[in-house]
Amino acid sequence: MIFKVLTDNGLPAHGGSGAWPLPKGDGPGAWLEAEGALELCASGLHLTSDPLVWWKPNTRVYVAEADPVGAVSDGSDKMAFRRARLVAEITTDWPYLPMFPRVRCFLAASARSRDKTADISWANLAGAYLERANLEGANLELAYLERAYLAGANLEGANLERAYLERANLEGAYLAGARLAGAYLAGARLNGAYRPTDPPAGWKPDAYGYLRREA
Repeated sequence: MIFKVLTDNGLPAHGGSGAWPLPKGDGPGAWLEAEGALELCASGLHLTSDPLVWWKPNTRVYVAEADPVGAVSDGSDKMAFRRARLVAEITTDWPYLPMFPRVRCFLAASARSRDKTADISWANLAGAYLERANLEGANLELAYLERAYLAGANLEGANLERAYLERANLEGAYLAGARLAGAYLAGARLNGAYRPTDPPAGWKPDAYGYLRREA
């Protein structure tokens, strides 16, 4: 399954230009077609298999459809396509949501970015596999994250106050500026936290292994 992350007004959330035709009612959006050579991060219609890597505040996630002919990939979660369209926006009513904990986390973080008091108990992130999730600045206060796997996640500035993180794996997570007041961390694994092996863009380890923002 492939996805597209867009802003609230249908624009690409990570570069690019032009709004995507949004689904209407029960029907998909219109097809888009890219011209010229396809190149990742430069040209083409970009889609992902892992929207949580591309989360930002006030973003939405859509199920997408694409023509695979000529598509290019670097072997990661993203591909550039010649032709693609949006099939449906994913909401809490999406019937497959129980199968996609990373998408549940995406929706919960987006809901809280619009309303900091939004109830996200429906997300049920206990045991969720959230490795390398981009949750910078996310508000996950009171989130239920027992045994969640957050190794290598970017949690810079995230609000995890009173979150239930018993036995959660936060190894290598980037926690600079994260708020953990009242969080329940019994049995949590924090080895290497603040010093991930693959830091967020714009950061690198210094001679002592601590992350510093690049000049």
